[in-house]
Parts: sequence; structure tokens; C-alpha cells
Amino acid sequence: MVRGRSSKNISIDDMESKLDELRDHLEGIDVDVVSEEAAKLINRMDEQIRASVSVQGDTDSNGIMRMTKSLEAMNLFVKFRLMNLNHSGVFIVTWKDKANVGPLFVEVVVSDDEKE
Repeated sequence: MVRGRSSKNISIDDMESKLDELRDHLEGIDVDVVSEEAAKLINRMDEQIRASVSVQGDTDSNGIMRMTKSLEAMNLFVKFRLMNLNHSGVFIVTWKDKANVGPLFVEVVVSDDEKE
């Protein structure tokens, strides 16, 4: 898991297209956040994170939507992508003040694939 902020001043109007560009560059395949495939990917990511750090609470595939609503309640504009790559899964979320001022924040979680 990596958290940071963009060194570029990316407008909220461009956030979705930037995520699309990233997906295309990585040759990723979008995963519907409300699907069995998403639940498997999120559980896999959670297991791999918990193997390295202590995390309170249980795994919950609805957590993405709750996180989005929580950020939006803080007056933030949020866009995310959940995708599968050839040998990994990726969740990337971006958020920025709805007034379109300040930095763009980014969080990325990457997991290896489930093949043994």
C-alpha cells in the first residue's frame, strides 16, 4: 500500500481520464466493485496486507463504497479503479477538494495474483 500526493496539479475534471490512461498503460482490466471478482480481489489484498501489518476489523468488500462515501462527506471528489493485471491486482483511489484547490491525493494497493 502506498499513499502520496501528485506533484502535478490535476483537475477534478481530469481525474477519471488519468485513471483510464493509467489502466490502459498497465493493460489492466476493470473489475466491477460490486462483483464476486471484486470480493475475491479485495480479500486477497487484505490477506496480503495483514501478513505484513496489524489491521483492526474484518475484511469487507463493501469497504470501498464506504470509504468513497466517507471521503465525499468530507467535501472531497473521489475516483477509483479496481483492476486486474497479468500477474497482480491493483486498487487506486484519488481524491481532491471539491473546490478543485490543493493537491490530488493518491492511494494504491497492489497484490500478487492468486495463482500458486
